[in-house]
Amino acid sequence: MFSQLHARAVRRALTLLVVVVVAAVSVQATAAGVAVEKTINLDIAQRVALLLRAAGVQVTMTRTSDQTVSLFRRTNRANSLHVDAFVSIHNNASSDRLASGSLVFRSLRRDGSAALGQAIVDGLRAQLGSSRPDKLVARRGDHGDYYYQLRETTMTAVLVEAAYVTNYSEGPLLAGSSSYRQKIAVAIADGILAYQRTLTTARAPSPDPGVVLPGPMPAATDGAARALGATRVTLAWTPAGLTNTYRIYRDGKLIAERPAAGTRMSFTDPWAAPGQTYSYEIRAVQHLPAGLSLEGLPLSLSARTPAISIVLDPGHGGTDPGAIGRF
Repeated sequence: MFSQLHARAVRRALTLLVVVVVAAVSVQATAAGVAVEKTINLDIAQRVALLLRAAGVQVTMTRTSDQTVSLFRRTNRANSLHVDAFVSIHNNASSDRLASGSLVFRSLRRDGSAALGQAIVDGLRAQLGSSRPDKLVARRGDHGDYYYQLRETTMTAVLVEAAYVTNYSEGPLLAGSSSYRQKIAVAIADGILAYQRTLTTARAPSPDPGVVLPGPMPAATDGAARALGATRVTLAWTPAGLTNTYRIYRDGKLIAERPAAGTRMSFTDPWAAPGQTYSYEIRAVQHLPAGLSLEGLPLSLSARTPAISIVLDPGHGGTDPGAIGRF
């Protein structure tokens, strides 16, 4: 009798254990099968911030935790900081579970928005695949830009819809793959840095130095280079010996030639872009017939221009979860 009762008790315990295990697995699978936009947005934005700060870009986040921040507060903060660009990071949703790809919305009225948006689209294609249906678009509303962030900010502004939380393949990747979110972050950061490199008034000239031979002229001395703001670099040096002119090379390309004058010479490079490190060489030159010239040893200098400042907006948070995908 005892053994039968014991056997029935064991069977009931095993049955209960199986039910509990199945229920636990079911709950875990359900929790793992949800892509909540607000959480994904923040994770991607924080990754972008790390990459940009490592490159010297000044980054301000509209939120750093799961909190509700109104559209007014987000845009007003960016405007009050007078930053160079505003990037709002989101993920898309659709009733069509096959809808996929990235959309980058640009401001209709702010200079540079199209260039920044296209640079981010190019970054997304490079990181996630060139065959994706990624594109740069604009969306007009009753008062200009449809999106409040793009309409009310006073600087270059874009809104990134990186992928679809509702897509059968993108949703699980957004929710469960840190490497996928990192690829999106790298794409956005690369786009911002590529855009930064375009922020110069004009392309530096590249005159042809002709046939150049090594010459005996001594190198200039006492050189200095420093950035004058984000788009100019000034160079100064002391000439060494008698020479006709001095050539200025930037990153290996000739950009200017100046006649020797006085005991102290200077040159301002007006073709710089923000957040760049430039290497310069100052070389003494003697001109010869038939387009030949002698160049002395270089005086090497370098300078880094200050980077741009941006606001990263992870969008929805707190009581507003944004889009939700289930799979």
